Amino acid sequence: MDNMKQLIKQFSALITLSLILTGCVSLPEPIYLTDEEVSIAAKVGITEQQYRVIKTSQLYQLSPRQTDQYLRILHEQEPDLRKRIGRIAEKNIGQPYELYLLGEAPFEPYDSQPLFELSKSDCVVFVEHTYAMGLTDNWGDFFKTLQHIRYNNGEVGVVTRNHFTEYDWNRNNNWLVEDISSIAGENTIKTYEQTINKERFFAKQFGINVPQDNVKTVETYVPNEHIPAVAQYLQTGDFVNLVRSTGKGAWVGHVGIIKVEDNGKVNVIHSASPAVRKEGLLEMAKSFLAETPERFAEGRTATVGFKVLRLHETANDNLKAKFDGNVPPIMMLNRKYEYLTKEQVKTKLALMREQAKKDLIENALEQSKQSDIK
Repeated sequence: MDNMKQLIKQFSALITLSLILTGCVSLPEPIYLTDEEVSIAAKVGITEQQYRVIKTSQLYQLSPRQTDQYLRILHEQEPDLRKRIGRIAEKNIGQPYELYLLGEAPFEPYDSQPLFELSKSDCVVFVEHTYAMGLTDNWGDFFKTLQHIRYNNGEVGVVTRNHFTEYDWNRNNNWLVEDISSIAGENTIKTYEQTINKERFFAKQFGINVPQDNVKTVETYVPNEHIPAVAQYLQTGDFVNLVRSTGKGAWVGHVGIIKVEDNGKVNVIHSASPAVRKEGLLEMAKSFLAETPERFAEGRTATVGFKVLRLHETANDNLKAKFDGNVPPIMMLNRKYEYLTKEQVKTKLALMREQAKKDLIENALEQSKQSDIK
């Protein structure tokens, strides 16, 4: 039997060699490393073969160990934060998309998803991973920074997670990004009001009782027709929020990262079904503008514009300053929330809707009184 296996192997090798010699099968192109890459491999402590695998793979195909090696390589190669973030975003093009990807498992029971996932992403996960990797040169610091981006003050938990883009993510990460939507002038922006009802959100999404007061916020964004005026000011690594609406009210429904090409073209790299991709910002805005009237007429949601936020090049220093110079380790605080049954959630949401109606009526009456006074 062993002799037969050996003969089969030899015969297969002869067939393969014959196909190569006749041109029917071609050998893969050899992967060469530059002298600089060979030097970096030695400096970060990996073999040239390990470097070749990392060089020829997309980021989502790498293991945590290989990701650690990639971060060490990248930070040796590229000292510029914006360029690093652009390269990281491009190295994840093709990463499969999956919505509602991450949670706090196994540290909390309220969301069964894990704390990190490299092989897939949704739009927020893609952005958070890209920024955290751009700011750090090893896995340990990446994971720590990731949680400080994802959770308020790095306190890991379902309630401290930055769920609402405008109110939570953008504000709690003001050490990382700053809203510059009005950079092209006040005549290129619009505003919308938003009421954040976290108590309702936690009841509906996770079935837990977390009493919190509603908060109101006023947000600024650039309508699609004014994006050409704003695009010229954008830089690689900037953060964009896609603002959506049904014609009444507005909210951020998607996010991405800006990549400005050498020829000046402004692209958005973002995670959307079926996978991470790169698209032209001006082309996106033009398409959204054209389809909005029809979508509104059909009662569907339309993307009406973009919030634009500038990446701070001093982000690491800003994060340290937030904690008086010493960024604390990520923390898991012991929290226990009351579970709600489906019936309790239904009742709770109904009561909240009734209260919201009463508030609208009271606000309308108050505005009417103020108008009479004037």
